[in-house]
Amino acid sequence: METDFDEDHRGALPESWAVLFRKALSLRGRPVSRLKWCFVWARRFAVYLSGGSLHLASREDAEGFLSTLSSSPGTGAWQVEQATDALTILLGSVFGQEWARTSARCRNCSGTATSRRR
Repeated sequence: METDFDEDHRGALPESWAVLFRKALSLRGRPVSRLKWCFVWARRFAVYLSGGSLHLASREDAEGFLSTLSSSPGTGAWQVEQATDALTILLGSVFGQEWARTSARCRNCSGTATSRRR
């Protein structure tokens, strides 16, 4: 399965990932009103990595972040699904991580989001 971008973008520089991420979200039909939250989750994941590079994030990194998020008080399942969707697009489409593009995604992924997202 190919990414939405040229192979040259697989290791996108930190300055350019936001532009590529916005394009990937748009290509997948994510509403403009929800883009802010996709970026919030991507930035929170970057903080979780404690200085690690987003483009080098592993499946275990994503699963750890989503597990921590799901066990955080006040965090709803819809928020975990929203974060999962954002990370799957960021890591799979923008950074070309094969594991994030396959149907056998991280164990916290549910595949599709619920209508309860805000």
